[in-house]
This record gives sequence, C-alpha cells and structure tokens, in this order.
Amino acid sequence: MEATLKDISVGPFRVVIAEFKEAGDIMPMHKHTGRGHLSVVAYGNLVSHVTGYSDVKLRQQSVAFWPLGTEHSWEAVEPSLLINIFIL
Repeated sequence: MEATLKDISVGPFRVVIAEFKEAGDIMPMHKHTGRGHLSVVAYGNLVSHVTGYSDVKLRQQSVAFWPLGTEHSWEAVEPSLLINIFIL
C-alpha cells in the first residue's frame, strides 16, 4: 500500500508529511524538481532506495538531505512518519 501524503505550504516552505501505516508501505520511486529537500523521520524505521547508490536506512530522529534530481523511493520497515521539507 502507498503512504498517505499531506501537503502543506507555509511561507517559503513546502512540507509533505508521509504516513506509512504498516510495514511494507511504500512511496514509489520519484525525484523532485526545484531545490533539494530534507527528510526527517519523526517516528518509525524506513529504507530509502536511491538510484545508483546503496539503500539508506533511517530510523526515528534521522535526517537525510536529497540534492536536486535525486531519484529515490521509501519503504516502511514498521509504521513510520516522514516529514519532507522543501524551500520554495
């Protein structure tokens, strides 16, 4: 099942909150245009599959920076909440 997304714009920021309700939930492969962004794991345990690189494992309170155009996907190891922060 795909993660549930909530998209919020606040001033110069865009925040996308992804809720992974069960282990195995995914956010399909994608890349962003514009600027890079930060991903913060609020709770849970996730694996990001990054094109051309080894998998990135992130757990609660982990932060990752994705440069512009980095193709990546997410998969939940357990129920998780991911907060993505973009500067517009």
